[in-house]
Amino acid sequence: MITSIMRPKAANEEIRSLNEGQNFPLHEMTTTQENGATSNLKIDRWIQLTLTKGVSGLQQEFASLTGTVDPSLIRVFLQNSSTGRNRYRDVGCLDSTRVVLNTKCASANTYIHANYVSTPYKEKRFICTQAPLPTTVHDLWQMVIQNGSCVIVMLCGIKENEKSTCFEYWPQKVGTSVKFDDITVKTIVIKTMKLHSECSGKITIRISGLAIMVNDVFAQAVDHFQWVDWPDRRVPPADLTPICLLNYIRKSRAPIVIHCTAGIGRAGTLIMMAHILETLAKGAKPRNS
Repeated sequence: MITSIMRPKAANEEIRSLNEGQNFPLHEMTTTQENGATSNLKIDRWIQLTLTKGVSGLQQEFASLTGTVDPSLIRVFLQNSSTGRNRYRDVGCLDSTRVVLNTKCASANTYIHANYVSTPYKEKRFICTQAPLPTTVHDLWQMVIQNGSCVIVMLCGIKENEKSTCFEYWPQKVGTSVKFDDITVKTIVIKTMKLHSECSGKITIRISGLAIMVNDVFAQAVDHFQWVDWPDRRVPPADLTPICLLNYIRKSRAPIVIHCTAGIGRAGTLIMMAHILETLAKGAKPRNS
C-alpha cells in the first residue's frame, strides 16, 4: 500500500504501491498438512451441497430469509431519517455493529451509515457502507482516519444509468486535491489493473494512491480501488476478478472499507465471498451454502 507519502524522502526514493509484489496467500495464517486436507475436504463438501441444491434450491433459501428488520435493531438509523445521512429509507443500519464517529462536541452527531463486519481472520475485518452523499463525505473520511483504514474498495460508478450514485469524494487526477472542511484528500498516483475475462474481455480496476491530511498535516495514506465494470443489480462476469481483487487487499490489518451505492448488494457480495474463503481456509464449516 502507499506508505509514508508525506514524510521527507531521498531524491531517488519512490512511493510504493499496494500493487507491488502481490500473490498474497488467502490470509496470514499457517496451516499444517492435516489442516489443509481437512479444509480441502470441507470445501469439496460445500461445493457438492451447493450443486445439489441447484439454482432453484438457492432461490428458495434466499426467499425464506426475512425481508424486514425489527425497528428496535435500527433505532439510530431511524432517528436520522431526516438528517440527510441515509441514502435510502429502506436500507437500515444495525445498531449492534454500526461505526460510531468520534466527535469533540458532545452534541455532535456520531452516526454514519456504516457497519463493521467480522470474519474468521479478525474482528472488524471490513466496514460495509453506503456511497457517500454531499452531506456525509466528511463523515466518510473521518471514519477512515478514525479506524486507520488504508484500503477503500468502490464497487460502483459516480454515475450509473445517467443517475448520480456516489458523491465524488476523491480527486480523479494525479496531483490534484479536494478539501472537505478540515480534511484534504490528494491523489498521488493512479494505476489501472486490467484483468482478462473469458466472458466479457477486459475488466478494469482503477487504483488511486491517496494522501489524507487533517488541517494540512499528513494523517495517513489510502489505496482506493474502483471496480468500474460491475453493473448495479446484476452479476459480474463469472471469472476470478473478485478473487484477484481480494488478493490485493487482504494484507490490510486495519478495517477495509467497501461500498457500492446502497452498501448491501455488490459490497455485501464481495464481503460474503471473503468470509467464505477465510472460513474454508481455516478449515471451518460454513453455516450454510
